[in-house]
Amino acid sequence: MIRFLLGNFYLIALQAGLFFGFFMIARTFWLTLWGQAKNPQQFLPSMLYQPKQYQDEKLQAETKRLGVPVPRPGEFPPDLAWPLYTFRQAGIDKKAVRANLLAYHKRLWTWPVNTFFKRRYGKHRWPWWVLLFPVPVSVLSFLGGAFLVSWASYWVYWGLLTASWWLDHTVIAVLRGQLRAREGRRRKGKHTAAACMKCLHVTPWPAYACRTCGERHHDVMPSDLGTFFRKCGRCGTTFPTLPSRAAWHTRAVCKRAECQQELPDGTGAVRDIRVPIFGAVAAGKTRFLYSSLNSLQQDLDRARVKWEYLDEPSRKTAEDWISRMQADKVDKTQDGPATAISMRLREGTHADFIHLFDAAGEQFSNPGNWTLGYGNQETNAGSLRFLEDGQALAYVLDPFSVDSIREQAASRDPSLLSRVTIAGMDPEVSYTEVLTQLRGLGVPVESQRLAVIVSKADLLSGAGLAVPFDSGDIARWLASNGVHNVTMGAPREFREVRYFTVASLGVSIGRAHDPGVPLRWLLAAHGVKVPGGDALLAKPARRPVGASA
Repeated sequence: MIRFLLGNFYLIALQAGLFFGFFMIARTFWLTLWGQAKNPQQFLPSMLYQPKQYQDEKLQAETKRLGVPVPRPGEFPPDLAWPLYTFRQAGIDKKAVRANLLAYHKRLWTWPVNTFFKRRYGKHRWPWWVLLFPVPVSVLSFLGGAFLVSWASYWVYWGLLTASWWLDHTVIAVLRGQLRAREGRRRKGKHTAAACMKCLHVTPWPAYACRTCGERHHDVMPSDLGTFFRKCGRCGTTFPTLPSRAAWHTRAVCKRAECQQELPDGTGAVRDIRVPIFGAVAAGKTRFLYSSLNSLQQDLDRARVKWEYLDEPSRKTAEDWISRMQADKVDKTQDGPATAISMRLREGTHADFIHLFDAAGEQFSNPGNWTLGYGNQETNAGSLRFLEDGQALAYVLDPFSVDSIREQAASRDPSLLSRVTIAGMDPEVSYTEVLTQLRGLGVPVESQRLAVIVSKADLLSGAGLAVPFDSGDIARWLASNGVHNVTMGAPREFREVRYFTVASLGVSIGRAHDPGVPLRWLLAAHGVKVPGGDALLAKPARRPVGASA
C-alpha cells in the first residue's frame, strides 16, 4: 500500500512537472519576446532588429562588394522599413529564448543538484537518499517533467521558425520574383512609367511617401522588406508592396533628389503616355497641339468620358491657347522652356495620364537644349528632354515649305502665300536634325510610333489642291513632291508610321482634316481607350470616324 502511494506520488510530481514545463516555456516566451522582466539579469529580452540596422547592413555589404562607398551619387539607400521576421529577427529570437530557457532551468536545478548530489547544504547526502528517499525522487521527477516539456516545446518552436525561414528563402522568394516579373510585364505593357512635369524626369515608378510620416520609399517591389505589404520603419504604417498597389495608399513623389515634386495620385500604377511634338519654326506645332486637344476633349464629352487637367498650369495654358486658336489669334510660340499639357482620362485604376509637349522650333536647332541630363522648367537647358522619354512622336510638316507644293498652291491662288506663315526650314532637314540627335542620345526610336502630320491642309484645299486623306496616299503624295527622307526613311526607323493631313484651325470630329485623329491614333496605339480609337487601329485609314465621304 505504501509503495502504491509512493508510486502515485512520484507520478503526481511528474505530471505537475509536465504542466510546469508548459508554464516555463510560456513565461520564457512572454518575458523574452513581449514582456518586461522585473529582473533583467534573469530574463534578457530579445534584441529588436531595427530598420536602421537593415540599412547599415545592406550598405556595408554593398560597399564591400563594390569597393566604393555607397550610396553613390544619384542612388538611394535601402528604404527605411521593417524587414521580414524571418530575415534576422527569427534567428535573434531563437537564440534569446534558448538562452533564457537554459538560464531558467539552471536556476531551478541549482538547489536540487547542490543538495542531493554535491553536499553543498550538509555534510552527508545519504539521509536524503535513505531516510527521505521520496523527496529527492519527487523533486527530480517534477524537474524532469518540466525539462522534457519545456525543451520539447522550444524545439517545436525552433523547427517552425527554421521551416518558415526555409520557406521564405525558397518558395516565397520565388513568389516575390514572380510578383516582380509580373509587375515588370504590366509596367511595360501598360506604359505605367512615372513622369514628372516639373523636371521632365521619367522613372519606372516614383518614390512613394508614407501618408502618416512622409518617409519616402524608393523601391516598393517585393523584397526582404515585405512580400505583399511593408511596414514603414519610421512610423509603423503598413501599406501594400508593388507600385500598382502602393500608388493608391501613399503619395507619389518625383525620385529626383533635386526636385521632389509631388505627383498625381496613381502615378506608377496607371498608364502614362507622353506625346512630344516637333517640327520647324512656324510649321504649325502649337496650333496642332491645342486643336487636337480641343477635338479630343469634345470627343470625350460626347462619349461622356470624364477628363480633367492634372495641374493648374496645364488648365490655364490650354484654356488660354484654345480660346486664342478658336479666335484665330495664335501667335508664334515664345522661345522659352517647353510647354507640357497634362490630362487625366477617367478615374482610379482605369485612369490614363496624357502629356503633350511643345517647344519653339528654334530650340531644336540649339545644341545646348539637347543636353538632356535633366530638364529645367525655368531655363532652356535640357528643355528638349521630353523627346528622350517620349513614347509617341508627332512630327508636324508644313506643306508650304515643300517647293513643289508651294509652287502648285501659288499657281492656283497667287495671294495665298502672302496670307500664310511658311516654315523657314526644309521639312526633311528639320526631321533629320531631330532624328540624328535622338539616335546620338541612344533613344530607342525603333520602338516608338511616329505620326507625320501635314498641317494647313484646309488652306491647300481652299486653293484648289487635292489633299489626300489616306495614310498611304499622303505618303505617296509627299514622295511625289520630293519629300523622300521622311516617307522612305521613317518606316524603317520607327516601329510604325502613319501620315495625316490636318486643318490649321480647330474643327470638330465630323469634318475632314480633323487634328484630333493623329492624337487619338497615337493614344489608342498605346492602349488608351478613346472614342473611335479601335476604328483607327483597325486599318490605316485617314478619314475621320463619322466623316462623310
